[in-house]
Amino acid sequence: MLETQLRGRNIFYRGYVIHEGVRSVFYTIYGPRPQRCELAQAGTFRQSMEWVDDHIAQNPPQSLLVWPRLFAANPLPTAGQ
Repeated sequence: MLETQLRGRNIFYRGYVIHEGVRSVFYTIYGPRPQRCELAQAGTFRQSMEWVDDHIAQNPPQSLLVWPRLFAANPLPTAGQ
């Protein structure tokens, strides 16, 4: 991925990176952080955005409402202990 990032333009869309290889001809879609692995390729920017929207609809991001359960399983020690 690093080699492709040197040329073209990166567009950040809904947590994903759409890398413009050749404008209006070739776009590469990279996933969210931390890995940012290559997920798909599209011919136009609009197709890239639609792919990201469909991917998010099929794989919704994890809700922040889960976080309290994660921290409740391992409570922090109090100052007196």
